[in-house]
Amino acid sequence: MIFVVSDAHFGSGEGQEEREELFIEFLDMVEREGSKLILLGDIFDFWFEYRHYINAHYWRVLDGIFHVARKVPVVYLAGNHDLWIGDFFRRHGVEVVRDMYTVDGIAFAHGDNLKFGLRTRDILLNPVLVRMFYVIHPDLGYAIARFVSDTSRGRNEDVERIPEWMWKYVSGRVNARTVVVGHLHVPMWEEREGKRIVCVGDWMRRFTYGVISDGIIRVMKYGGGEVFSIPL
Repeated sequence: MIFVVSDAHFGSGEGQEEREELFIEFLDMVEREGSKLILLGDIFDFWFEYRHYINAHYWRVLDGIFHVARKVPVVYLAGNHDLWIGDFFRRHGVEVVRDMYTVDGIAFAHGDNLKFGLRTRDILLNPVLVRMFYVIHPDLGYAIARFVSDTSRGRNEDVERIPEWMWKYVSGRVNARTVVVGHLHVPMWEEREGKRIVCVGDWMRRFTYGVISDGIIRVMKYGGGEVFSIPL
């Protein structure tokens, strides 16, 4: 049973303690029942791989993820808010993926990367910009990132359909029939010309996640039952 979750944005300050508590419970369930955990990005509202600094606000969630990784394979796909994940996660047994990940014929992506042309993540991963950010004190860097994150995140909170730019990319570049994404924050799915895009929602307001087993993908609301299910 593969569990998939996205867009918790821990560190955003919005109901942090409650969201953390529920997420730790979710991780306990994954450890008991799962064969794999796929984190679809933006688990943290901002993550930057400093050499000697770990954000204290994230430690409980990090500890929970690393505890699961000792029992169940964990794959972390970089989102647009946590592009700079890297060696710290790898050292704790988490596989880090920067673009797309495929398992059992299903493609997984955060979602912001399913675009043609120059993408925001391409600019933010520029080595020169990364080196410049290193010289900023972590507290100041975190404050700057929080300000930018609030603006960026708000654009996706009321999406009603899979956006056309995502469909264009999936139709032209992705061979898999089913693509599972986050980024849009709203649990939904659509099918066109034999391909489907499934968004598992978020862990900010909706507390939804995906479960893949027995040839079916289900999107569930934590503690609240099934949102929808689709045969694969």
